Amino acid sequence: MVIKQASEYVQDEYEPMVGLSALDVFLARVYRFVVLAPTTVAATSAVAYTITKLLGYYKAVSWVSLGIFDLTNILYFILALHFYHTGLRGDSLVKQKKLKSHKIAVGISILIQFNFTIYLIPYGEWWAFAPFFIFFTVFFFDMFLTMWVTLGVLASVFLSWFISPEIMRVPPGPDQVPFFLIRISYLIFSAGLLLSLTHLGSKYLIEELEKYANYDTLTHLLNRKSMDGYLREASRQAQKGYPFCIIMADIDDFKHVNDTYGHDFGDEVLKYVAHTILTGVKKTDYVFRWGGEEICILLKANIEQAEAAAERIRKDIARDSVNYKNEAQVSVTVTMGVCEYVNGMTIKDMMEDADAKLYWGKRNGKNQVVVRKE
Repeated sequence: MVIKQASEYVQDEYEPMVGLSALDVFLARVYRFVVLAPTTVAATSAVAYTITKLLGYYKAVSWVSLGIFDLTNILYFILALHFYHTGLRGDSLVKQKKLKSHKIAVGISILIQFNFTIYLIPYGEWWAFAPFFIFFTVFFFDMFLTMWVTLGVLASVFLSWFISPEIMRVPPGPDQVPFFLIRISYLIFSAGLLLSLTHLGSKYLIEELEKYANYDTLTHLLNRKSMDGYLREASRQAQKGYPFCIIMADIDDFKHVNDTYGHDFGDEVLKYVAHTILTGVKKTDYVFRWGGEEICILLKANIEQAEAAAERIRKDIARDSVNYKNEAQVSVTVTMGVCEYVNGMTIKDMMEDADAKLYWGKRNGKNQVVVRKE
């Protein structure tokens, strides 16, 4: 068995596109735009405000306020460049953690930038640009991020109308109320539209990409490609003292099942075994389809706990039978090899050890859990 090393996936600066899943490609192409776009717009606006101020406009805006505004935008831009160069390094799990923190930073920057704008230049209709600021979060297709940024931007708008009434610029007379309602309706409608777009994108684009990129379509287990990231993360955590085990499981006499009952029934057996294993592990554990009838289980447990869990799963699988066309009940068993992480072991070492124990069990009676070869 060959496990790809991290160096095959990660270069010094960026992970190459070759061999990435559709989800990773989407993330790589969109991430840099979303990280740089808000700060680039902010930096451009800072330059524009400064030039306008030098030309004699915005006299009510103090140079101190404008200086703070410019400095803040420079810091945003430097932070964005840092994200740009570091955000996509590492395997998929590392990138997910970085992306989460970077999204929070982008959201906070957007809120600060929006408040700077509406108070720094309080004589224009800057509140109308609220959807523009919210729009930058949509590309992440993260409903939670867009929702809290939207709430923050709308709250900032409404508060600004009370803190600085001149921002309202509502015409005097009987038109005040309808004019106010038109503004609120515009903001709520625009925010609702952007939230709907985010929801649809996250549900029908990101979820579908994740499903096809990370999961086996037959068994609904995580696929072999996604397994590498989870195993490397478990190995990193093991350096901090968190134990984990790898279990390799193989369906006994699976070729005989296919030859006797057909490949369609073989698929049913695979799904039965996968479902039984999934329901027999904790939510913090991961189950992967390694290939063919072989399944890999990553357990966040020590060797004693892993052996007990494997025995329970083995018995659950053997206890029930799979119905073949309502004509026969076919018994199914599995053999498992268990390996615990020991300091200094590589993922490749663990996989080879678990695999060797698995095939020792195959040669010595099947339907058993092998923790150590006798």
